[in-house]
Amino acid sequence: MINCDTIVTVPKNQLAESSVGQLDAPTTIQLDKALRYAQGIRW
Repeated sequence: MINCDTIVTVPKNQLAESSVGQLDAPTTIQLDKALRYAQGIRW
């Protein structure tokens, strides 16, 4: 379950230069759906 009720943006220059991991394809799809729902984006 992914919960996106509170979304915070972070300036890109405050992120680490290397990533600590990545999401698999099914989780990326779930995150995309959750973000669209949280932002009221219909498609």
